[in-house]
Amino acid sequence: MPWDPAATRSKFGLHLGPEQLAVIQQNFLPLRPDQYMADMVFEGGGVLGTAFLGALRCCSDAGIRCADAAGTSAGAITAALVASGLSIDELESVFGPLDFQSFLSEKTSWMLFGGDPATEMGSGIFGLLAALVVSGAEGKYSTNPFYLWMKERLKARNVRTFADLPAIQRVGEDTASRRQLEVIAADISLGAMMVLPRSLKLPQYQAFGNAPETFEVAEAVRLSMSIPLFFAPGKLLKSTIVDGGVASNFPLWLFDSPPGETPPYPTFGFRLMDNAPEPSISNAVGVLKALLTTMRTAHDRYYLQEKDKRRVINIDITATSTFNVSATKFNLSDDDKAELYRRGYVATRDFLLNVNDKGWSWRDHLQARGIAPANIG
Repeated sequence: MPWDPAATRSKFGLHLGPEQLAVIQQNFLPLRPDQYMADMVFEGGGVLGTAFLGALRCCSDAGIRCADAAGTSAGAITAALVASGLSIDELESVFGPLDFQSFLSEKTSWMLFGGDPATEMGSGIFGLLAALVVSGAEGKYSTNPFYLWMKERLKARNVRTFADLPAIQRVGEDTASRRQLEVIAADISLGAMMVLPRSLKLPQYQAFGNAPETFEVAEAVRLSMSIPLFFAPGKLLKSTIVDGGVASNFPLWLFDSPPGETPPYPTFGFRLMDNAPEPSISNAVGVLKALLTTMRTAHDRYYLQEKDKRRVINIDITATSTFNVSATKFNLSDDDKAELYRRGYVATRDFLLNVNDKGWSWRDHLQARGIAPANIG
């Protein structure tokens, strides 16, 4: 039996009652229920992104629709599927039976074998690096299985390129327009962050033409989730492309309005937070692990410290005695999926209800972004 999100909701009592919905509506004032939209930005985090499914279910229960979407790595997967028009029920039907290990079914060399994916980017990273040097491969696993899976999921919504994304009616607009999807990748040949598809307008990528929206969505997401060493990097012309987390793992800023301009609806950032104490660094493995973590998070943490706009939903993925999931634990159990889903739902529910005054309201959101109270309504 595949994992059943509905059974998980029933088991943990994941729902919004009438009183909770009334609080959420109060926090959205002066926006009306038909204006409950948000640009959504999803952080990278491998299989931990399963938590986003619970978060999106809570948003759906609250009547919140996605406007534009963006993400890095696993966040890009979620963003692309949401932007393609998949409903929460369809998303759950996709991820419920999914065996993440199927994405690791194709290695890049016959010389690469064994190893536990859950630890290969942690305590086993030197063994992985040594095996790659001996084999001459640039990454252990091919991204082809994932690419084919992603392509099929998007095909079901008639989406192949960014130009195929469906049109939506945004708050404050008279006519519908195509939903925007932004995907973060890293060009390590040029040492630059890529925001796909818009970066394809840059001179170094002009071979793709002047219409970046004709770039394939599944290929963009494949590039974004190519974890260095773990997955083989992608190629664009002369450039080598890897996981966008190297450049920006949580691109909350992508849909920001110009300073002082009142946005029609909020941006919600879905972030995976590990609240475990910082490990001590006492050997080369610790140095390398800390270096990789810093590469993924330093830029975004600085941004949040300097410009916290009360719009981040922090999903706690801290390990416990009964729950311990790393970004590359592709053999997720049903209990792992259920717990990630639960944490995503609860974090989003608490945020929308402004639990302990640590959550969100539309007025606070705008004031934190420098909008004068007189312009809020």
